[in-house]
Amino acid sequence: MSDSNNEVVKYTKKNVAVAQVNSLTVANDAESYKEYFKLGGTVAKMTPICTKNYAKFVQNRLNEKEQAK
Repeated sequence: MSDSNNEVVKYTKKNVAVAQVNSLTVANDAESYKEYFKLGGTVAKMTPICTKNYAKFVQNRLNEKEQAK
């Protein structure tokens, strides 16, 4: 995960809580999203590009579940 200055940082509950809107980048994989939301992260705090990647991730996951039926 990295912040808006492109510095790689280990997110904690504290720094996620005080982060500005559109300032956090989360890797585009299930494990990273799970950890980020577990720390209290929100979609609003993700950068716009990260938000688009997350939306695609969710849509792909829904499509996979539909195909599995």
